[in-house]
Amino acid sequence: MEDETNQKAVVRDYMKLQGYNDEQINRKIERYEDADMLEDEAADAVVYLKRVREQQLQQAQAEQEQLRLANEQ
Repeated sequence: MEDETNQKAVVRDYMKLQGYNDEQINRKIERYEDADMLEDEAADAVVYLKRVREQQLQQAQAEQEQLRLANEQ
């Protein structure tokens, strides 16, 4: 997470999930850069995104299992 490009991408993904539009995201990222907080915000965003992706994976696995059981019946 030391690369600024990656930090911006992670923060952008996080904010999109939160419902922000591109203009809002760009303004917030600029503020984070100006306040030297981009790396910290990116680290927090990574934790959140990992949690969301884990939940999505678990949900997909549960749906596949349900489909498998339905096909067996």
